[in-house]
This record gives sequence, C-alpha cells and structure tokens, in this order.
Amino acid sequence: MTTDYQQAREALGVRLRELRLSAPDGRFTGSGLARRLGWPQPKISKLENGRMRCTTPRSVSTSSCGKPLSER
Repeated sequence: MTTDYQQAREALGVRLRELRLSAPDGRFTGSGLARRLGWPQPKISKLENGRMRCTTPRSVSTSSCGKPLSER
C-alpha cells in the first residue's frame, strides 16, 4: 500500500524529471541539473525516483529549470 506521502514524493519526482527534460535552455541531464544546483548527482536521481524527500525551497527548482513547478 502506498501512502499519500509516498505518492506526493513520486509525483514531485515525475514533475522534476519533466522540468529537467523540457528546460528552455535545452534538456538537462541529471548530472547537469545537479551541477547547476550544487547538489550531488545521486540526489537528483533519488528525488526523481521518490526515494528522497525534498527539503529545498521550490524556488531553487524553479530557477534552475526555468519553469515553475506548477506549470504544465
């Protein structure tokens, strides 16, 4: 059984991957986004796969990918 918390983590991961792959400056690799954020690459992978909770403000993701998280 998946909890609401886990579903939210997975949804965030899906959205982060969508933003990374559709960035206005071209597609980011996980490593490229990690460099841009100053994070280790495994953190991007864990976030995208719902294995890590995000404690960083949303504005970091927004400014790094060039799109707000809510934009679809």
